[in-house]
Amino acid sequence: MKNHRTSLLAKLCSLASAFSVAVITACATPTPSVRVIAFGDSLSDLGTYALRTEGKTAGKFTTNPGPIWVEIVAASLGTTATAYRHAGWGRTEIILGGLVYAEGGSRVAEQPGSFNTDATNGVASGQTTMPIREQIAVHQRRDGFHANDVVLIWGGPNDLFRHATFAPAPTPEAGEALVREAARLLADSAREIASTGVSKVVVLTIDDYGEVPGVRNTPNRTKMSAWSGAFNEELVAGLRGSRALVVDAHRILRDGRSDPARFSLKNAANPACTVQTLPFRSVLFCTEQTLVEPNANSTYLYADGVHLTSAGHRLIAEAVVQVLQGPGTGGAR
Repeated sequence: MKNHRTSLLAKLCSLASAFSVAVITACATPTPSVRVIAFGDSLSDLGTYALRTEGKTAGKFTTNPGPIWVEIVAASLGTTATAYRHAGWGRTEIILGGLVYAEGGSRVAEQPGSFNTDATNGVASGQTTMPIREQIAVHQRRDGFHANDVVLIWGGPNDLFRHATFAPAPTPEAGEALVREAARLLADSAREIASTGVSKVVVLTIDDYGEVPGVRNTPNRTKMSAWSGAFNEELVAGLRGSRALVVDAHRILRDGRSDPARFSLKNAANPACTVQTLPFRSVLFCTEQTLVEPNANSTYLYADGVHLTSAGHRLIAEAVVQVLQGPGTGGAR
C-alpha cells in the first residue's frame, strides 16, 4: 500500500503544472521538524539529577516544575526538549534519549565541576558535571548535527566558581586568565557547530556573578563581577565572524535587577525559595510549596543564590526567541 501511494503521488507531482498551487505545494519536499539541542550547566539542566529528589520535583535548578528557558524556546519552535540522561549522586545512569545534555555543575572543558565530589563517598558520588565540550562530543558520536537543528549553548559560571571558591586561583589575575581560556574554548565549540550547517546556534553570555544574591554580600563580589565581564568579553570576541547568534543574558539580568517592575517582577535581590529549609539546601527541591511567599516563582528573579525562577527563565527565553525570529547577531556588546 505504501508503494502504491508513493507511485500515485509521483504521477500527480509529474503533472503538477496542470494543477492548483495547493497540489504543487503538497508535492514539495516536506520540511524536516526542528530539533532543539542544548549544552550547558544547571541553568539549562532538564532533570539530570531528578532521581535524587525521589519524585518530589522535576529535578530542575529553578522553582520547580519550571519551565526553564530551553523548554520555552523549544515550545516556540513547535517542538519539545527533554534531558539526555538521569545520573549522579551515586545512582545508576539511565539514558533517556533527549537532546538536552546540560548538567548542573558542568564547566566548559574540565572536571571536576561544582559539587562533583562527595567528601565521604568519592568522585562522581555527587553531580556528574559532564563538561560542555564532552557533552558536544557525546552528541556527535551519538547522532551528529543536522540542517534542521537549533543548538542552544549557555555555560561558564562553574568555571568562575571553581577558580573563586572550590579551588581558588592564587591571584585574581591568574583566575581571570583561566576564565578567559574557558570562554575561548566555548566560543571555539560554538563556531565548530555553526560550521556544520545547522539551522541556528545561539550562545548566551553569563550573568554578573558578583551581583547575584548568593555572592553580592561576600568577599568574592568584586572578583566575580570582573571575571564575569572578562568571560563575556572573550566569548563575544571569539564568536565574531561566525554564524553563531549571541544573546546578551548579562544585560537582560542586569536590567532585571536594576528595574524589576519593568519586567513585572517585585524582587530581584532575594531568593524565591526557602533554601535553608530544603533538603541539602538544594534548589532541586524547590517547589511552589517551598517559596518565601505565594507566586514568588513568577514575581522574583532568582530562585536561590544563583539560579533563576520561572520568571527569570521566561525573560531569557523571550530574548532567545526574538533573536531566532529576527536578523542580526543578538544583543551582545
